[in-house]
Amino acid sequence: MSEINFYWLHDRDSLIFHIQPRSDDGKHLFRLYIFQPDLSTEVANRQLGGLGIYLIKQMAAGIKYEYREGCNIIMLWFEK
Repeated sequence: MSEINFYWLHDRDSLIFHIQPRSDDGKHLFRLYIFQPDLSTEVANRQLGGLGIYLIKQMAAGIKYEYREGCNIIMLWFEK
């Protein structure tokens, strides 16, 4: 199990999340930018993975991703 640093900032109009594992042996999340799940296929026949990223991309006003020092770092911001 990996520990995660989780920070958030907010003001009247926005909320920002910064998520960074203290150590990470996972894959690069580059697919955050390139993967588009096939929503026209029935759920039982879909390839696993990518739907969570798709949903976050639909809800967030912005996403920033970095892979630094072996860790996936993600910033998400949401606006009113």
